[in-house]
Amino acid sequence: MTDPMDDPGFEIVERYVIGTPELEADRYLDLLHGNFLNLPDWKRAEFFQALGRDARQVTDTELEIMLAPGEFAGWWERLTAAWLIGLDQRTQFRDVLADLFLESDLVYAGQGYSFALTRFGQPQDAEHPDRILGAVPAAA
Repeated sequence: MTDPMDDPGFEIVERYVIGTPELEADRYLDLLHGNFLNLPDWKRAEFFQALGRDARQVTDTELEIMLAPGEFAGWWERLTAAWLIGLDQRTQFRDVLADLFLESDLVYAGQGYSFALTRFGQPQDAEHPDRILGAVPAAA
């Protein structure tokens, strides 16, 4: 049996996806469906302070690992990565997020992709909803 500590992504998940230990729920669960809105004001402020700090500190390589297709990256890693990308306005991930959204193999992760692409708010971001909506079959 493999020790999870041998996984290069284990530390990244512990640090950014699970988040700070003083919070009662894992970070990704508070991001899911906007559950952070249910936190008391003071706890929500702490949550976003920690999230913002991590958004500035996480490296592009760590984000790429959290978004990577395959065995490691699940919906919770991708959801969190997309929020970190959106908060720090890392527009270099724009096309990656749009492509992942189109693949939509991890439904909950799409919440994060939507947040990040909306947060970028640049004219070229208006192209992505057209690409996404164009991939949806028309109702009969």
